[in-house]
Amino acid sequence: MKLQNDFESLVKYCQSKMNIPIVNLQILEMLDKEEADASKAKEANEIDEDTYADIMEGIKTNKHWTNILKELSVSLSIEFDFLIVFQKKFSSSFKSTVGEIPIWFPNISDDSSVAPFKDVVATLEPSVKRASNFFHIFYRSNGTINATRKKEIVNAIAEKIIAGCTT
Repeated sequence: MKLQNDFESLVKYCQSKMNIPIVNLQILEMLDKEEADASKAKEANEIDEDTYADIMEGIKTNKHWTNILKELSVSLSIEFDFLIVFQKKFSSSFKSTVGEIPIWFPNISDDSSVAPFKDVVATLEPSVKRASNFFHIFYRSNGTINATRKKEIVNAIAEKIIAGCTT
């Protein structure tokens, strides 16, 4: 759950700063500047200790994951340009109310002349009722890469993200 919360925080930060959930050098520079600004504000007694601690905790978490992605870009020779999209952004527009559409049978004269569509035929329904905590990390390569290289990159990203949970 911490990983999900950390990445949601990072995505929210990127969205608020650049209107897109992309982690890159600009985000890292913004975090560095905000860290310096918070320190100056604390020294000038413009913010109290608790507020400063909250600000720094958020910056620390966002910088942690941003630096991990930066390290990955260097070690894998890919662009430091990662798009993060949560699974919930891929929700279907399929309406579960399709089965409630009334179907009229003109050849039947009693109360059963109208029935919900789902009683007439099997209808498709969305099966996932809860929000997913999965997220996707998209990377930008430097040129064309083959399937073996793609697998190496994906595995390295997964390993580094998992390792980043313990640091």
